[in-house]
Amino acid sequence: MRNMGHGLIERIRHAVGCGEFSRASLLWEDYARGLERKLKLDGGLSAEELREAGELVAWSRQVVQCARARAMEQLDSLQVAGQYETPPRPQTPRLVIANF
Repeated sequence: MRNMGHGLIERIRHAVGCGEFSRASLLWEDYARGLERKLKLDGGLSAEELREAGELVAWSRQVVQCARARAMEQLDSLQVAGQYETPPRPQTPRLVIANF
């Protein structure tokens, strides 16, 4: 598990760090299935594997929370900017339209 898990952990970290959350989610599912297989086959996880998984969960959670906060700040900025945007002028009916 350590060899297989380590490469997968690095790929998860890379995807999460790059903001590729859909890809990271798929990698997380692979990682979880690997842990589940190990639990069924070996009857448990080593202290190192548990520590490694816990660190990955904590790190991923923190990165995702930061990304979410940045996205919320951007959304708030767009909403404020939208309040100061000049509204479109209503079309006034005209009797004659001329193009020269």
